Amino acid sequence: MEFHQVLGRQRWQSCEEICSYNRAQGYG
Repeated sequence: MEFHQVLGRQRWQSCEEICSYNRAQGYG
């Protein structure tokens, strides 16, 4: 999925940030 590539570019500090991003986008 394209959004995974975007996450890689952003260099998330923690999985929690990814989870919160996913929630905002509606991924769960």
